Amino acid sequence: MSTSDHGTAVDRTVCDPGSRAKIEDYYGVRLKDTDPRALAFVVAQSKSAGNEAFRTHRYKEAIRLYSQAIAGDESDAALYSNRSAAFLAEGLNDQALWDAEKCIALSPSWPKAHYRRACAAMSLCQWQGARQALVKGLELAPGDAAMVARLAEVDWVLTQRGAARRAQAAVERRGVVSRLRELRCQAARQAALRQFKQSMTGPRWDLEDLDWRPTFLPSMKTRPRPRAPSSPHSTLLRSYLSSLADLAGPKAALTTLADSRRWAQYEAALCTLGAAACHVLVLESGGGVLGPLAARAAPQASITSVQRGRMLYRMAKQVAQSNPGPRSEGLTLADCAQARLAVAGEEGPAPEGGVQVESRADVLVTDLMDHGVLGLGLLPAIDDAARRLLSPNAVVMPSSLQIWAQLVEVSPSQASGFDLSPLDSYRWWPGPEAVQLDSLPHRQLSAPFLVDTLDLQARARAAAAAHRCGTGRGGGEQGSERGSGGSSHEQSCEGPALPGLPQPPAANRSAAWELDVELSVPTTGDGRLTAVAFWWDAELAPAAGPGLPPTRLTNRAPDGGPVTTCAVALQHLDGVAVKGGGALSLRVRRDVGQVFFSTSPPQCRARHALVPRWHFDMVRDEARNVAYDGAISRAVARLKSQRPGGVHVLDMGAGTGLLSMMAVRAGAASVVGAEINRHMCDVAEECLASNGCLARVTMLDRDVRRMTAEPGPDGAPADLERRVDLLIYEVFDSGLIGEGVLHILAAAREKLAAPGALLVPASARVFAQPIQMRLESAAGFDVSQANRWRWRPDYEGVDLEECRNDWVALADPVEVFAFDFSASLENMRPASAPHELLFTEAGVVNAVATWFELELDEECTLSTSPHRSGKGPTWQQAVQWVREERVAPGQTRVLIASHDTYSISYALEEGAAPGPDHGGGVHFVELSDGAGELEDRATGVPLVDPVWKEAFDSLQPLNSQIVRACVQDPLEYRAIALEAVAFASRPHDYDLDASQATDFCVKMMG
Repeated sequence: MSTSDHGTAVDRTVCDPGSRAKIEDYYGVRLKDTDPRALAFVVAQSKSAGNEAFRTHRYKEAIRLYSQAIAGDESDAALYSNRSAAFLAEGLNDQALWDAEKCIALSPSWPKAHYRRACAAMSLCQWQGARQALVKGLELAPGDAAMVARLAEVDWVLTQRGAARRAQAAVERRGVVSRLRELRCQAARQAALRQFKQSMTGPRWDLEDLDWRPTFLPSMKTRPRPRAPSSPHSTLLRSYLSSLADLAGPKAALTTLADSRRWAQYEAALCTLGAAACHVLVLESGGGVLGPLAARAAPQASITSVQRGRMLYRMAKQVAQSNPGPRSEGLTLADCAQARLAVAGEEGPAPEGGVQVESRADVLVTDLMDHGVLGLGLLPAIDDAARRLLSPNAVVMPSSLQIWAQLVEVSPSQASGFDLSPLDSYRWWPGPEAVQLDSLPHRQLSAPFLVDTLDLQARARAAAAAHRCGTGRGGGEQGSERGSGGSSHEQSCEGPALPGLPQPPAANRSAAWELDVELSVPTTGDGRLTAVAFWWDAELAPAAGPGLPPTRLTNRAPDGGPVTTCAVALQHLDGVAVKGGGALSLRVRRDVGQVFFSTSPPQCRARHALVPRWHFDMVRDEARNVAYDGAISRAVARLKSQRPGGVHVLDMGAGTGLLSMMAVRAGAASVVGAEINRHMCDVAEECLASNGCLARVTMLDRDVRRMTAEPGPDGAPADLERRVDLLIYEVFDSGLIGEGVLHILAAAREKLAAPGALLVPASARVFAQPIQMRLESAAGFDVSQANRWRWRPDYEGVDLEECRNDWVALADPVEVFAFDFSASLENMRPASAPHELLFTEAGVVNAVATWFELELDEECTLSTSPHRSGKGPTWQQAVQWVREERVAPGQTRVLIASHDTYSISYALEEGAAPGPDHGGGVHFVELSDGAGELEDRATGVPLVDPVWKEAFDSLQPLNSQIVRACVQDPLEYRAIALEAVAFASRPHDYDLDASQATDFCVKMMG
């Protein structure tokens, strides 16, 4: 049916009444006066003849005959169905669609009518209409083979067309974002030029240098470090990162100390050594327990324990001193690195600062496995020990190590109905990312599969044999060139290559790789492969008897088993579409320091920026997003009645632009998103474009504190066209004010907000609670002295809800501050207030936990309390470590809470004024007790290790120098960032801790 010029409905499938009247006048016949039986006969004959003509492919004749039959019976749906098929065969697609629609109108419950409509719609490329017709037809005739086949064809086309449309839209969006990025760069260059003109100075760099960004390519991980001499920047930064790793080691080892399953499995394995062990060499990852554990399991043996750093040695020494006894007499802690350890009488005197041991060890025990398997230098350590420190037939524990992997799709970013998929392209990590896979939203696209088997026992023997033969092979070289050594899979003088996965011919693989294979991985689900999760499974000791399992330890056990608390590694990929029931070709390469996965074609996306991981936690925090969405909607609705010209919004710290899009959806006339990070501005603009919000949201890479709504006295343009009616912001850290929210609000209310502007959130309340969160023992050893290594000058974010069994609340929480965000001047004044605490539990106070409640508006409050379930992943609790003190139920203290504009600090006392800060802002002061009472309450554990504190303080000037150089000079930033990328690509080539190298690269690209 269509509409005529006069607005009346016209049926294009039959002859119109005027034309019919003319025909009847010409022949002198009226169809209504014709004998019905004769008319039915003519209709039947015409239909039969039309069918015969269609069968013999005379489609024009069939159309004429079907039309003749329809003239005699306009209510026969089958005639329209047949003529639709003839029209379609003749290429008259529009007419075919008209007849199919008339057929449906006459017989809506006839499946074939819907099939005819689908075929006609497909010929006109009306794929959605075709799909709707086929779905309806299958509802009426389930399982119809023709319609099922057509529906599969339509779905395939829709998928392809949708992908093409999305790709085209993505190209267009990237073009818009690229142009906006260029405009921001131009603005930055103009601002720098104005600054230099005003100061009448000139830089040593070009303005274009401001736009330079580091580039990280996956192929960088496959190229060994060149043997050229190190640059001054490289030497300085390597020393700096090594110092950072040394300082960070003890605190990271606290997690290892608390891993009871690790120690139980190691002790079970060590007990299998029996009396045969005479000298045990222990290479520890940290914590200082593995050496004493070996001494307890093999009391007849001498134990030499080697730590990875100077601070870890101090930590191990403190653990050993806390556990004196006959079984610890055979334990020797080597106060040097493994490279400076020597066997007396074999290699001359020990190197300067080194240690000599009396004999080669007949047992090697190590736990140098991190989340990325090889990041702690496990293989070079075993190779070096086998050559210099072990007897030829020494037992290695673990004896073998399996590397397992699984294909996963990290869940795409969707939040509050908005598409944040552009954010996924920034979800990557320079090295293996440590994740708790069970808490990370993801989909499994394959079953776990074996990647590699490292026979560490055979590796050590091959390295020792090669050393005796003088070949120098058998593993990576120890030292700065360790990553370029030969493969333990190569032929040695003792026999064939070590067992493992099949190897390609040596001519087809790089000498840097010990493993280079193509695996065909069966896929179990449809999706987009975005990452490979991988983990290790170590055999610590063989089975103790027939029918008994070996002693194992793993950091992930899909089928059950002893699991260590070590995280799982995640290597991000560019993204590959996979179908369930198929297979994916995955190339796996491994050298002495890393495992690297690549798909076919190889990954080639250049990475220039990285979004901090906490942004992904924020966008998947449904409770936070729902609360903010509701509060913003209510605020915009309230202001609409007061602002006839529309509501104008400023999103401070816009990040991904999620809150800005919520404001647009609520009806805001315009939104300005202020984000100080230029990378995040790019991300936000891509997300805004994906959701059709870019026309109403303007992103500015500005510090809100320096923005204005009026032109500057020097002629600089205003950042905002007008003052705004609504301020929305989420610039809170775990301690509430650590990101400068008080400064931001004070500046925005004074310079950017219109009179009567609303704030979301409106206010906040802060709570504090003294807690005990410390280790007493590990594997039966007193490790209380290890708690001194927790301290840092600032509080740290700890998810107390996730580790509920690791801490004890010793008193009820108290509200320490309430901030009305509209009272900007009052909030900027430092304040302090006393609060009485009544301890309800006995224990050792060594921390104060802080959390807050955000009042978004009168109807909604968000809480970060660890005592409430359902808190999202955005915020943790702020925990500040304090000097330890024993407390008992019924005792009282006065908690003095103080705040400035960036931090909240506490003092616990018994009626006196706050005393001096012992570091970090949170501290205890005892003034009214006698010396005896103080001694009774003390635990003997200092707040911080003094040697560590001295080393930490001595490193701060260099840290400040690096930060200042990066901020002030783009050329210095470029030199430092290039080294950071090289370090993160192959940290083992530079003798660097993998985690520190990766974190440093993240900071340079974040």
